[in-house]
Amino acid sequence: LSSKQTVWINCIKVKSLNITPDDSLTEESLINSESDAMMAIAALYMKVRDFSLYQHYIEYLALTGQRDLLKEDSQLLYDAWLSAYTAITPTNNIIEILERSELSWAPKYLSHAKVLRAFVYYNLAVLWGDVPYVVAKTDELFHQRTKINEIITNEISTIENVYSSLEQLANSSSSFS
Repeated sequence: LSSKQTVWINCIKVKSLNITPDDSLTEESLINSESDAMMAIAALYMKVRDFSLYQHYIEYLALTGQRDLLKEDSQLLYDAWLSAYTAITPTNNIIEILERSELSWAPKYLSHAKVLRAFVYYNLAVLWGDVPYVVAKTDELFHQRTKINEIITNEISTIENVYSSLEQLANSSSSFS
């Protein structure tokens, strides 16, 4: 069977079960314990790592004069761009959830999420200059590009605002220190 046939068969099987989806799962219920937050942040680290691998490879190609692989229609550039926003979107969602949370452990994970987003945006701006700058959950598909200076200034400010929290984490016995 081809992969398309397998997906189609699996979809038919699921459809034939006639199960009503559980819509009681809300964003807030996705992170309702510290272990949920830790897993969410760990997943973000993996997404950021994926983008970082693309970024390093692009920089390697540029530095070694292999710019022919970095043409406008390059699959590598497309994948890197997609990887960056695949990291940013859930990061924005987690930031939004944790900012609304009144739980004592939320600020620790909020700091991590904000720094991860700052890391990706900084490196996106270094690679591409002006990029779409989305720092809140949105249904919009297309965003105007924001000037590189504004992105870097905003993200440096973000890091400065969470610096003391990160410093406390580094000096604690936290799992993420």
